[in-house]
Amino acid sequence: MADDKTLRALFLHQLKDTYFAENAILKVLPRMAQAARSDALRGVFGVHLEETREQVKRLDQVFRIVGEKPEGVTCQAIQGIIAEGE
Repeated sequence: MADDKTLRALFLHQLKDTYFAENAILKVLPRMAQAARSDALRGVFGVHLEETREQVKRLDQVFRIVGEKPEGVTCQAIQGIIAEGE
């Protein structure tokens, strides 16, 4: 029984971490596309933006399925990656 709670807590933490990361990426992709120097790279960022939007929708569905509110927890890794890119 305790293992179930531990696994659920781990799952929810990872889900929230991923949710934060995907939403953080959604915020920076338009700026990255704007800063791109080639049309091809801008196009790739555009595709990635659409894929990321779909990922967030899927994560929203997962939250609903498990009966939790969609919310993120700060993901230091993605914040570091974004900071490095800026």
